[in-house]
Amino acid sequence: MCDPQARRASRPVVLAASLLAAAAGSAKPPVAADPPPAAPPLSPNPPTQVEFPPGRPEAGDADLDREAVSRFAWKLFVAVNWPARAAGPRGTPDPANPFRDTSGPTVWATWKAQEDLYPDDGTPKAWDEDDPVPSVAVFDRKLRRKQYPLQELAAPGAGRVKVLGQLSAVNQAVLIAGGGGAPLVDQAGKIVRYEVRVNRAAYDTIFAKKLYLREELRKLPENGGDFAVGSVNVKAAWKELPDDPEVRKRYYHTKAHVAVRLRADLPPVTQERVVGLVGLHVVARIEGRKSWVWSTFEHVDNLVPPPGASVASFRNPAATVADNTPRPKTIQPDEDFPTTPVQVGRTGVIHAGVKAANDAHRPPVATPWNNYELVGVQWAREKKTDGTLVDNGAPLAFKNVLPPRTEPVRNVTMETFHPDSSCLRCHGPSVGLEPRRFPFVFYPDFLAIPQIEE
Repeated sequence: MCDPQARRASRPVVLAASLLAAAAGSAKPPVAADPPPAAPPLSPNPPTQVEFPPGRPEAGDADLDREAVSRFAWKLFVAVNWPARAAGPRGTPDPANPFRDTSGPTVWATWKAQEDLYPDDGTPKAWDEDDPVPSVAVFDRKLRRKQYPLQELAAPGAGRVKVLGQLSAVNQAVLIAGGGGAPLVDQAGKIVRYEVRVNRAAYDTIFAKKLYLREELRKLPENGGDFAVGSVNVKAAWKELPDDPEVRKRYYHTKAHVAVRLRADLPPVTQERVVGLVGLHVVARIEGRKSWVWSTFEHVDNLVPPPGASVASFRNPAATVADNTPRPKTIQPDEDFPTTPVQVGRTGVIHAGVKAANDAHRPPVATPWNNYELVGVQWAREKKTDGTLVDNGAPLAFKNVLPPRTEPVRNVTMETFHPDSSCLRCHGPSVGLEPRRFPFVFYPDFLAIPQIEE
């Protein structure tokens, strides 16, 4: 803070200098800074474009463009988390319901799960067909999948039964093809679970062309696949919540059937628990951006203890163990789930442009959503020699991409053990188990039917 007395004492000097400069004809009127754009009203309609300030088009500079991309991310976050219609087509918001109403599922919670596209029998259901019987997909170390239908959990309607039982759903804080993964255990000794869901545009892109079949996928030219404009995918991280109303009201929470024990060649044992949302990736394919816009949100209690508590969800300030160290290794069938907490830490800082979007868009009265924050965004724009910016979804020349390849974008609940995680590095068209024919998000090259056996 500036000393008021020193400030008053300096006024005559500053005023005299200003008068002398004006007399010499060298004075220039101060340039007023543009006020930050106002936060738009909360809306159930997802944005269709990244909007840049009037007169300031996309600069091709990650630092200058980041706030606009972050504001886009917040609008999308609100839209996908809007309360879904209690009846009617899955994936549709209820505009008459306020954003703060969390008594039912969000819009994204009624979307199809990624596993719905890749059933063992190779015949996924169309978007509007009744939900199949929920199943648990168990992956081995080579990511070969076996699904177990849970007949006792026959779904009464879209998004009404949440099952978090997949082996991959407890090992995805780091998941490496051929090497398994490692679970994230919170400070209460409970594992974190994950799920991936896709909206209709994304689901129908694969369903209509039968690209869930390996033979159809291989017919595409390399890097020739593309998702429909308007496709949106989410990946969510959930932690079990205690039976404490004060804790639960800080989270978007719901009931879910979670695996409490995995078994070899048998369905996992599941129990109903209350889980709270601790992390959410939201990615969107919009016009002119074939590489998608990537954003990730976290709960504010992940690393900072909430009021009245001494320990955060994933960090104990008094602990002396190393940050972001897998403890223990991959959970295998017939093994007890681990209970030793992982000490999680942030790598890097949240960018100023992201913070500005958080300040502008975090809904102040829409509890519990005011307890979530955007922590990072990433998008592709390749600058050509003539200065134009393009994103055609082709393999990216990372040295020219904005933000650059080396820039990490990390959610502490989903890339816990990958401190240098990058959305486009992991999901870009240059990686995969086969030549990348359908880039980004789905990894259909190992999910396609039949699966790769070696």
